[in-house]
Amino acid sequence: MQNQNMSNRKNPKKSSSISLFLYLRIFIGLFSVGWFFYTIAKNSYERNLLATEPVRTIKAIVINKKNFPGNKGEPTYSYRYFVDGKYYEGDTDDYEYHPLDTVTIKYVISNPEISERVSRP
Repeated sequence: MQNQNMSNRKNPKKSSSISLFLYLRIFIGLFSVGWFFYTIAKNSYERNLLATEPVRTIKAIVINKKNFPGNKGEPTYSYRYFVDGKYYEGDTDDYEYHPLDTVTIKYVISNPEISERVSRP
């Protein structure tokens, strides 16, 4: 009779490890959804600033810093530009650019870290 009662009891270690695994999955899921919405909001904010705020157009140099957008295996390269004594970087978002190429960009005068490419090679 005692063996039967012991077999009906749950193992507390197994139960806690299952709940820990469940909490970890929930955390990862919430983090992923949050990151997705953060990225959308950030991109929308930057596009809005580039469209509504005063911008300046300058030349930038493509550097050997690779970006891997989406599911494509081929990287794009970043560009670097200099404004008011500071360097800033952005992504060319184009597979045609390679390190040491020149690219024309525009940046928000009041917020120079927000920029985008405006010309093709």
